[in-house]
Amino acid sequence: MRSETHSTITSKSLYTETLGCLLNAKLIKNHGWLCTAALTMGIVLRAAARSISVTAACRDMSGAPSDQAILNAVSDGLPKTFPVLEGRINDCLTEKLPPHMLRRSWPVAIDWHLQPYYGKPHKKRNEIYKSKPKQGTSKFHAYPYTMKSRQGEVTFRICVNYRTYQDKKGKRRRKKLLFAAWRVHGGPTEIRELYRKRFGIETSYRQMRQARIYTCTRDPHLRLFFLAVGLILRNVWVWIHQTCFAEGSRNNPTMRLYLLRFKRMLDWIAYEVFALYHDGTPPCVQWQRLPRT
Repeated sequence: MRSETHSTITSKSLYTETLGCLLNAKLIKNHGWLCTAALTMGIVLRAAARSISVTAACRDMSGAPSDQAILNAVSDGLPKTFPVLEGRINDCLTEKLPPHMLRRSWPVAIDWHLQPYYGKPHKKRNEIYKSKPKQGTSKFHAYPYTMKSRQGEVTFRICVNYRTYQDKKGKRRRKKLLFAAWRVHGGPTEIRELYRKRFGIETSYRQMRQARIYTCTRDPHLRLFFLAVGLILRNVWVWIHQTCFAEGSRNNPTMRLYLLRFKRMLDWIAYEVFALYHDGTPPCVQWQRLPRT
């Protein structure tokens, strides 16, 4: 008779795991006796889970410090240089990688993310990347995922492939596709199918926007940190599915995403933070009534 084992993951254990991942990376530190690293990161996680600003995340919690105190704690607690901040973010993003993934090489999609920006630079003009107009602006904060190499020339192949499709009128059209291939083997069709696999990175960007912290700050350190929190939350979600919910072989698992959707995980995190830093009183707004004239 086949025995069945049941496992449970709760919102509290999920929040503890996510918070521990961020604290282990030492992205921020304690800022006085009130704004500890755990409290500050918890408020930031609620802002990301609700896709709101840090100010809005503090507003309805009676046990939370003021929004300015949290923003000061984040700003003063972050590493002061970009190389250190990026290094700790990368360590946090790779912390949950299964051991077997570190024993071999894997194909990696390399891309960058352009975040529209409408203000002035914080200190230097090179903080802003200019590109084609998009969403009403030509200025962006660019977050590239690139590989460094020694200076020199690189020779690559140009592969030409065609794709047929139907336009809006139902007519069949042919579109020419050009690929620059370097150290990639195979014919044009194989290279096209290999390139199609990189579109999975667009899914990660779309899910990252569901955990986007809204901000109007000009500080590029803060903007990078807020972006990284969304990516780290998405990585935690992937890690949970890979280690807890997946079935089948390790190299070709069957994912059961219906067990815990990304949005549901964000709701759990927001719930746990609210339970920790609120006394249970109904949220309210107080104001002074003035006589109407």
